[in-house]
Amino acid sequence: MEKGIFLCMPPNVYVESSVISYHTARLNRDILILARQQITEQWWTHALKTYTLYVSGVVLEEISAGDPVASKKRTELVSGLKILNASPKTEKLSEFYLKYLGLPMKAIRDAAHLAIAVDCPFQQL
Repeated sequence: MEKGIFLCMPPNVYVESSVISYHTARLNRDILILARQQITEQWWTHALKTYTLYVSGVVLEEISAGDPVASKKRTELVSGLKILNASPKTEKLSEFYLKYLGLPMKAIRDAAHLAIAVDCPFQQL
């Protein structure tokens, strides 16, 4: 094994829009949704200290939509996170996932999340 200096970097995590939405939404009266919200809030607090968190342009588009007050809250939550951008390669990978996983066209953004998270060279950022 080659000798050298190895830096311990925190693991990288791609954060998808639903995590951000659960974290910032008003508490729900449905007990299952409320449980997910509480788990997400606890995870977020832990994740900020433990991981390098990333979002993508797709995430930013999704969390910017809808109610302006809620949108602002979601956008502010991720304001300090690193942003991954789609590339021609990730767009082709998204199309591949849609076709070969048999995903419906309405899942194009989900395929994009997967492609960006899988293809992005985190270590070069």
